[in-house]
Amino acid sequence: MKRQFLLFENTRAVIQAEAQLKAAAVACRVMPVPRAISSECGMCLELTNYANDAIPDNLTIPARLVNISA
Repeated sequence: MKRQFLLFENTRAVIQAEAQLKAAAVACRVMPVPRAISSECGMCLELTNYANDAIPDNLTIPARLVNISA
């Protein structure tokens, strides 16, 4: 099983992206960036039940998609 995360430049972008994705019915949750991705402090979005390997089309905030095998 893989986990998918969207990484952003700052916390404000995370909050804006969360609103955009939820408005488009894309399930996600705000969480700290996993240490496997970065040891720096920060927030990201985890996409839940998302079966695509691309950033959602409706997202207008710049982001980087990272997959981690669980």
